Amino acid sequence: MEKNYQNLEDTIEIDPTGENRDEFIKKQMEDAIEKTGDLMDAFDVAYQKGRVDLFWRWIEEQNLQRDMIANSFEYLVFHVGEKEMEKKKCFKTMIEEKGLDYLKKIYGQGLGDKIKELYQKRKINYMDISFLTKIDREMQRKVQADVIEKLADLYLDGNLMIGVHRTGGMENAGKNISAEGLNLTGDISSGAKVEHKNIKDKLAKNITFIDSLGFMTRELVASVGYKNHDQKLIDNIIIAIPKEELKRENSQIIIKDEGQERLAPKFIAGYVVVDCAEKVMQEYVENSKSIINKKSVATWLQRFQGWKDVLGKSQYPRKKAELMSEISENLKDKTANQQKQEVQFRDVP
Repeated sequence: MEKNYQNLEDTIEIDPTGENRDEFIKKQMEDAIEKTGDLMDAFDVAYQKGRVDLFWRWIEEQNLQRDMIANSFEYLVFHVGEKEMEKKKCFKTMIEEKGLDYLKKIYGQGLGDKIKELYQKRKINYMDISFLTKIDREMQRKVQADVIEKLADLYLDGNLMIGVHRTGGMENAGKNISAEGLNLTGDISSGAKVEHKNIKDKLAKNITFIDSLGFMTRELVASVGYKNHDQKLIDNIIIAIPKEELKRENSQIIIKDEGQERLAPKFIAGYVVVDCAEKVMQEYVENSKSIINKKSVATWLQRFQGWKDVLGKSQYPRKKAELMSEISENLKDKTANQQKQEVQFRDVP
């Protein structure tokens, strides 16, 4: 849907040069907003003048970063024409670059670094950044950051098919499904025998597979309206299945018990507890039975190398220390000899 703009330069007589030009453009942006009340009209002015940096500087001065980033998708749909490809590219780039900095500011450096890593690996884009900003609740940032960071780890793995099952608020759903597996009831409700192309197609009747972190967080927060439940807290089941496992003909992904088909517990990564009233993700509970929560040393080494490649020298030692701490926790139940053999890469420079 396109919006018809009046030419904002109709009221401009002569474009000044030199040190007065920035103030002139800024005044134009402010005039545009005063006339229409629309931030994107100010963006238009800055874009036409080739000074989008001035637009963002003004956004920061007015403390409007959250509004601009959170609503970026809507701004694109309603304010940028389908044929304005260069303007659209410019706007997306601005949201991505400034949005990454903003997310680090509100959620902290640890999560900020992981989101940046996902972006550099092209696993998220401006829409994900918009969603992650939109779910921000100032008084709950630490709580939500902890949940998002654990979800980010799943997407950073790169070898997992990740999805969510919304329980609709069943009591102790997260705990029970983690222990027993997820009942696959999608075909039962149809009343007819259904042929599936593959395992993923069958699982999709009960699981929503999601390719990116931002869309996952949006789905989790949106779950509060699912099945019109009236519970304060609901559990949303997080599924993580190795992609190679999905390709195996003899895969043990689906198990049967007295005729009931279930997704095996080892493919339940955990569950996210969502506060329905506040629309806040309160907690991520890992499933001890999940195969992905029993990380191999090879997996740790892969993550370590990924951090080394992405981070600068100033952040690298901190990430290395975090990694070694996590390895120590994951290897607690191994013998001293096994631990010694498996962490020999401790001194990788």
